[in-house]
Amino acid sequence: MKIYKKKLFFALLFVSAAIMANCSSVAQQGAMSNINYSPEEKEFIRDYESWARHYKIGKPYKVAGDWYYPHHQPSYNKVGYASWYGPNVDALTANGELFDPDELSAAHPTLPLPSIVEVTNLNNGKKVVVKVNDRGPFDSDRVIDLTVAAAEKIDMIDSGVAKVRVRLLQDETLSYLKYEH
Repeated sequence: MKIYKKKLFFALLFVSAAIMANCSSVAQQGAMSNINYSPEEKEFIRDYESWARHYKIGKPYKVAGDWYYPHHQPSYNKVGYASWYGPNVDALTANGELFDPDELSAAHPTLPLPSIVEVTNLNNGKKVVVKVNDRGPFDSDRVIDLTVAAAEKIDMIDSGVAKVRVRLLQDETLSYLKYEH
């Protein structure tokens, strides 16, 4: 009788685990199925996910009462305001690199880390390509924070803030991930 109870216990445990695993995968599939990606975006996400061990999307986080939700954004192309930060920052970036104000890098609240983006100053047409390796800015009207070096490339040091277009460079991001890792 003890052997029967033991077998029954393990059978029920196995069935329960299988049901729980199925529930979580259905929930994940359901969440992804609600997003209408274009065929190009789906292809990019598949490529991007193949390099998943080399970048991090990150978990949702809260800063000053506002929630931020990092996620795949293969068609990211947004107009807003950029600011710059450094040179007095002495810390690690969100992806663990030593912050260097002389590098062409940036902070973005929700893009996967690292991502390669093109930033265009809409006041003068100047462009710079940067690696997003940090989180921020956390000001609602800002879309990106640039290092001093990146801000100099698009002539926005004196103004401190500039209206910009930020566009994710999908191929460059994948190339960077493949080359660097």
